[in-house]
Amino acid sequence: MVRSVWCEIYILIYSQFTTQKSPANLAGLFLYNILAKPAYLFIYNFKAAGMSNIQILLLLFSAFGLPILLVLGILFYKNRTRKKVEIRFSNALYAQARVLSINNSMVLRDVRGKLKVSLSLEIHMLNDDSYTANATWEIDLTAIAHIQPGQTVAVRVDTDEKTTIYPNVPWATYWI
Repeated sequence: MVRSVWCEIYILIYSQFTTQKSPANLAGLFLYNILAKPAYLFIYNFKAAGMSNIQILLLLFSAFGLPILLVLGILFYKNRTRKKVEIRFSNALYAQARVLSINNSMVLRDVRGKLKVSLSLEIHMLNDDSYTANATWEIDLTAIAHIQPGQTVAVRVDTDEKTTIYPNVPWATYWI
């Protein structure tokens, strides 16, 4: 009977860890029993069902590779977006804003003691007319008193898009 490549790899790994009883080999044997043995049985069942090596590799890639690539893509996108916001924030103009209202539909609390709020602000810039803009920020729970209607908050206004308002206080961050 001809053994498959997967069977040969399985036997090679098993023989490496069972020849000596050193701590390193015992750790390897433990990993073998946790990872390699189930993987071998997984592959063996697919081989018994008549699947080729390419089909098994495609199945493994679609089961594990695609979700990993998706998560990495999301993380890359969020990191790139955050860097763009940091650059735009550094170029933003200083201003003062008066809180007009808190939109309760956007309130979200998380386990870090942060609160996501959507605010309606009246922006006052030097040598410019005041205008109204909406902003969504993540604030500390201890800073709720600072965003009550009528309170004044230091902000920065995006130079390209005047409706993008960044907080210029240590207790708040711009929500991406």
